[in-house]
Amino acid sequence: MNNQVPYQFDTEFLSEAIFHQLNQGDLFFSKLMQSLLKSVREQLHMEVAFVSEFTEGRRVFKFIDSAQKDAIISVGNSDPLDESYCQRIVDGSLPELIPDACQNQEACKLDVTQVLPVGAHVSVPLKFSDGEVYGTFCAFSRLPSFTLNARDLALMRVFASIAAAALEENRGEQAVFNRRKNYYESLMVNNHFVYYMQPIVNINNESVVGHELLLRIKGDDSQSPQFFLTEIDMLGLSTALNISLFSQVLYILKAVPSNQFLTWNLAPSVILDHEFFQCFYGQDLSQLVIEITEHAVIENYVSLNDRLNILRQSGAKVAIDDAGAGYASLRHILQLKPDFIKLDHSLIHNIHREPELQALAESLVSFAEKSNAKLIAEGVEVEEEHQALQLLSFELGQGFYFARPAPDFMEMTA
Repeated sequence: MNNQVPYQFDTEFLSEAIFHQLNQGDLFFSKLMQSLLKSVREQLHMEVAFVSEFTEGRRVFKFIDSAQKDAIISVGNSDPLDESYCQRIVDGSLPELIPDACQNQEACKLDVTQVLPVGAHVSVPLKFSDGEVYGTFCAFSRLPSFTLNARDLALMRVFASIAAAALEENRGEQAVFNRRKNYYESLMVNNHFVYYMQPIVNINNESVVGHELLLRIKGDDSQSPQFFLTEIDMLGLSTALNISLFSQVLYILKAVPSNQFLTWNLAPSVILDHEFFQCFYGQDLSQLVIEITEHAVIENYVSLNDRLNILRQSGAKVAIDDAGAGYASLRHILQLKPDFIKLDHSLIHNIHREPELQALAESLVSFAEKSNAKLIAEGVEVEEEHQALQLLSFELGQGFYFARPAPDFMEMTA
């Protein structure tokens, strides 16, 4: 290689990696590893660069960058560790920098040297802060490269140190991920998720017309529902959780008085899941209202509407929850044509003092009437808000003013 050409790599990306402490999730981590491998492969003029992991006596290729479209090796492939260059680099029987493998006696003992073949080879152990050897950071070509020198090896070590730090950080994150996932799975298995109910009332006479299901962790009030539900979703457990809760929801639904309804928050992704959706088959859903939050991302309204229409045929109704909390609610309302529109508490708080909120509420009451939907005012907390909603012709309300969420459904409906 021409040593007069300065080493180049994606400094902006690398700076971002350092700034974020190599801790921004799998996508960022993968981009970082690929950037490191591509940079070192191009600077050393090699055909292939890769990161390997040593596990159970094998060398597993975790990340690969290749000059050719069809790489010589593939991510996920593995081979016996004791037949590899990598093991010999780590134990010191092969040097980290080999300009021509055919001129190295130890390298010539390995079949891969002739079969692949291996020409130039540069490899550095990937070590964690506790001394553990994760694997190796390597680059090789099938032809020799007699211009490789100590400067190239120094560069390789710098990139390897960055890769090792990222790998160690990622392993720590994965350990936390697994611990949290195991924690929530244990709660599911041991039935520690329970539903509280909060009444939905007639604004005028305060009679109970329905109830919202609110998920809680039995015996643990330290975690807010918003936190653990977000975490469960990030862990990919939302569908499994709702499947595990389905029988509990049916039990509660059957206990609901015939003149009342029950609302259940479900993410669009859960509704679209085939295994979960099968749970609805053959069920009487005439008192069930499916709540879809304003915050939910809906990628395909057609598919979601198809599922909701099937549920509607079994008697279910649809509500848009937290309407007004963000930009998506109007589109959800227009696309899904809900039976109920639940106004976010931010539009109800201090409505008796804010003429702008009152004007908005009046327009929403008119819209709901013309679209055959019922408005539910969420977060009603004081008498003045209650009175203002009455004057604005709201029909339904929910909030601490009427009742707090409670675990004893039979007590609430007595």
